[in-house]
Amino acid sequence: MPVPIGESAWGGDTSNPAIFFPHWYYSKVPNTLASLIPLAVHTVLMAKSDNVEGIQIGIFTKNRFGILTVDELKPYIELSEGIDSEILKRLKVEDSIYG
Repeated sequence: MPVPIGESAWGGDTSNPAIFFPHWYYSKVPNTLASLIPLAVHTVLMAKSDNVEGIQIGIFTKNRFGILTVDELKPYIELSEGIDSEILKRLKVEDSIYG
């Protein structure tokens, strides 16, 4: 479903925990493709389940009309993996600091 920049639309399983990311960050990042594409990629990749295996992003502007290539998506996927790894690393706290 095409959505103009400046507007948002949610679809799919809105009870999936990945909805956390757009819920908390959509209004806090600039309303630009450069900021919204990483948020969209991370949200979809964190929603991985039997129904989500990957991601495709379409860009439909005056300057571009088409789907991002695998090579264009790669940095966003790597960023998402890095965000996930960093969150996990920060949540793994050694019990010894409380003991």
